[in-house]
Amino acid sequence: MDYLWYDMFEHELGPWYEDRWDNYGNEYVLTTSYPYLYLWCTDSWDFDCDTWIYSMMRLNITGRNMTELNMNENPEFIPCFGDSTGGVAKLDWYMNYLTREEAEPRLTMGAYNMYDGWYIGWNGTITLDEQAAKTVLGITTTQFNDFDTWWTTNSNTMTTDWVAWLMNEAGEERLDIWSSYGYPLTLANFTLDAERSGDEIVVSFDSISWGMEILMTRWMGEAFMPTEWYIEDMSFVATIGPEMADLDIDMAAQYAVYAEVSPEDDGALVWVWEGLMQDYLPSDADPKGDHVSLFDAYDGKIYPVWGPGNAYYGETLEYGYTPGAWNLSEGETLVFEWPAGDQLFFDHDPGNTGGFVINTEEISAPMTVTYAEPMPSDMPSQVTIDLGARQIVYTGPFDMWTWVQDQTTHQNLSDEWDRLGEILPWGIPAIQFKADTGGMLAAESGIQGELNDVEAGLDATEEELSSTSYDLDGVRLQNLMLMAVLAVPAILAVVMSVMVLGLRKKIADTSGKAVED
Repeated sequence: MDYLWYDMFEHELGPWYEDRWDNYGNEYVLTTSYPYLYLWCTDSWDFDCDTWIYSMMRLNITGRNMTELNMNENPEFIPCFGDSTGGVAKLDWYMNYLTREEAEPRLTMGAYNMYDGWYIGWNGTITLDEQAAKTVLGITTTQFNDFDTWWTTNSNTMTTDWVAWLMNEAGEERLDIWSSYGYPLTLANFTLDAERSGDEIVVSFDSISWGMEILMTRWMGEAFMPTEWYIEDMSFVATIGPEMADLDIDMAAQYAVYAEVSPEDDGALVWVWEGLMQDYLPSDADPKGDHVSLFDAYDGKIYPVWGPGNAYYGETLEYGYTPGAWNLSEGETLVFEWPAGDQLFFDHDPGNTGGFVINTEEISAPMTVTYAEPMPSDMPSQVTIDLGARQIVYTGPFDMWTWVQDQTTHQNLSDEWDRLGEILPWGIPAIQFKADTGGMLAAESGIQGELNDVEAGLDATEEELSSTSYDLDGVRLQNLMLMAVLAVPAILAVVMSVMVLGLRKKIADTSGKAVED
């Protein structure tokens, strides 16, 4: 597997972000041209609260001869309704959030009236050879040979079974998106069709939902990817054979980098990337469910805030996300590219109400990388920085989690690891894309004193921190409605039980990652 993070600041924010702001008041578009930036407001429509400045990056994934993904034992992304195994399945998919104009003709009026900027579309084809058709659809040789007749009789049943499979995959018995989404997978529309083309069956589908992007990251995580991300503008092409698979994925990752004033680099202005997991709710957050959450280890623990413009800058907040370690196997690479030329950075400047974000000052400077965890000095044969190519490269095998436990070079990382009880204080690798100003920044003069104050505060009691901790259970009440969904009556009974729009809100996290509550 080769992973390439690129196009920092270049992914345009779709019109659905405006709808999200209108409905929830959390994600505010800061710029409508390069660099594309947005602000996360923990308190709805409040710019003077726990806020973080974000931008996206694109992630390209290239996998070849992947034995962990195969039609004999683990096709992962498609159902297996048959008793047999094997064959070759070719997947060609696209996933993105929908504009109002895209959603309206594909939804019932009731579903469209619930449009909030978070409907995600997922569609494409699955092309199956005869053996794969037997594996996926559960048909016989006779049914394959006269497929059109079989499909006319069985299309409604197959659609119902496919929906039930998706709901189970996202539910407690399988990959359980609740702790990452605060709500079950909710299908607003799902259509399925199939036809024979030569010696293959081509299955086509179209889906609109709340939550499918989380199930997709769960699938990717179970199959091959060490971390999880909110997905948009995703193309997914794969050929899954009996014993191995090839795949090519390209997508935009939301909340990929966030602005910070670096405590590790003497107050340098930076954009930070760190490995993330999606869980942000504890296992017992849902009284109706029995969930398992990676966030349990962080529930109630605190971290220092260095996000410029954040009302709690220099103080502490409770965790609202789960850090992740991007481990690499033999032969795998993880590459980050940063842009050329002057880029926009943010310094914390209390009382400044001008510019894009209150309490900040904007600074333009070239971007470089002089600090990361781990650095080339930590693992010279496995970490390299090429300033000419503007890349930092990690080469496997690399057990990032074990490296954090054993390393002694990065004192702040070691101290936080110990303070939190031997869990990751932030995602690894953690990379600071720095403003190369060539001189002292405004933040440098006071950063050490502020850091000492925050370190003292990390030992404070929960009562003492109550004024700077946000409520993880706080939510905005939305209208509770049943949605009229699937056009096929047979599917309606499967989906109607999950068509209630519940309580939705975003909460911020240590890294500036925003997630749904």
